[in-house]
Order: sequence, then structure tokens, then C-alpha cells
Amino acid sequence: MIEDMPKEDYDKIRAWIDEQKHLPAFMRDFHDQKDLFKTMGGLNHDPPHPNHTWMDIHICTVDKFLWWMAFHGYTMQKCRTKMPFQDFSEAVTDRENKETEVFRRFLKENK
Repeated sequence: MIEDMPKEDYDKIRAWIDEQKHLPAFMRDFHDQKDLFKTMGGLNHDPPHPNHTWMDIHICTVDKFLWWMAFHGYTMQKCRTKMPFQDFSEAVTDRENKETEVFRRFLKENK
């Protein structure tokens, strides 16, 4: 258990996690994390789990789950398997473009 480990070991691991070395580079910035979770949630206002927003899921995933896994030696990294994976940055750009269009329509309709 974390509570039973030597303080110097805890401090060393905690410093590594605080530097966000356990996350892939694109998730080390809070705003990039926000883009990820907003993109996962889509534009609809009814999240897959109605009692949880994309922010709740963001906090639980990054600040709890990935922190806990990192403390036990696991990191998140991109799969190296040769597959036709979707491009993450394209998904974020697509979401941002859709949000911009929704905002434009709103402004146009409410002049």
C-alpha cells in the first residue's frame, strides 16, 4: 500500500507523476486534456452517463485512475501495432470546427 512505502520512494514517484511523465506528451497540458475529453463527449448535451459530464470523467480518469496506475508502474502510451487508427488531432479539429459552426449559427439566429 502507498501508506506503507518509505517516504523517499513516495516522494520520488510523486515528483515523477507531478511532472506528468506518466502521460503521453499530448496529455501533459490541461487544455489538451480538456480537448480530449470534450471530443470524447461530442457535442450532444446528453452524455452517455447522464449524471456525469465530460469534466467529471476527465477528473476521474486523469486525477484518479491514471495517477493510481502510474503510482503502480503503468503508463499510458500509443499502441505500436500497425493498424489504420484514427488520427486524434483530426478528431479534435473536427469537434472544434463543429463547435464553431454551432456558435456561428447561434449568433446569426440571435442578432
